Amino acid sequence: MIDLGLVGAHVGGPHADTLRLGIELPNITSDKGYQLFADIIHLQDQFNPDIAAVAVELGFQGVTRGRWSFEGRLSELQAVGHMGQTGRYLYRYRLLRHGQVLVDYFADPFATTSGPGTNSAFDYPPMTAFQWHDAAFKVPALDDLIIYELMVDDFA
Repeated sequence: MIDLGLVGAHVGGPHADTLRLGIELPNITSDKGYQLFADIIHLQDQFNPDIAAVAVELGFQGVTRGRWSFEGRLSELQAVGHMGQTGRYLYRYRLLRHGQVLVDYFADPFATTSGPGTNSAFDYPPMTAFQWHDAAFKVPALDDLIIYELMVDDFA
């Protein structure tokens, strides 16, 4: 079973701005020459050509399912643009083998938030869970349900 606390993006911990990234890539190991990077940028900086995404390297943890991880503080990554400030951040992964780019970019399959395009996202500080106030709600019978519109391509 995959521990969802070890994969995806998580903010908080020792410091409020501590970022932990984790992903499991079976058979993608450092001893085979693979390197994994995450390119991270603040949402407000994504279309500014003068601000590049910050690349952080994930370390291979050597567990059975090929877990890679990174932990660092947003405020210590780069002092350009909005990096380290509150808001939404976009990230995606880049896979290299023997120093050559194998996959330019791919989204985090364990992300809980999606950004535009093929970006995954996280919020700093993390959003608080919505407090539901509808304990009396009852789901209608299946025959009484109506689905008005379902956008299949939105399920990233």
